[in-house]
Amino acid sequence: TSPGLLLALLQTVAVIWQRQDIQDNATEISKLGWQLFDSIKRYASSITKVGSGLQTAVNAYNKSVGTLESTVVSRANKLTELGATPSSEEIEVPRLVEINVRELTRRELSSPTGESDALSA
Repeated sequence: TSPGLLLALLQTVAVIWQRQDIQDNATEISKLGWQLFDSIKRYASSITKVGSGLQTAVNAYNKSVGTLESTVVSRANKLTELGATPSSEEIEVPRLVEINVRELTRRELSSPTGESDALSA
């Protein structure tokens, strides 16, 4: 073999190695992309569950405040009206929580193609 042919052969091998490195990088990027997507999907599902739990807690709190106000405090006030308690002392009724939990609206998190199916854990 001549030096020119050997040089051409070495350049061909170098190009093949470069392409293999590029292919390996593309494969790794694809793998990491799917892992990232899966992590985001699971996180979004967790946040949805937290929001649902918060909404349930707020509803239970507000219902409890309503019960306190309509039954317990009203009866305590009747005791005050009858003179059984000092009139200067009042029962403080907690305020209702009026903050709504924001729902996730970015449904494209549910699938890689952006189809709008429900988030699942």
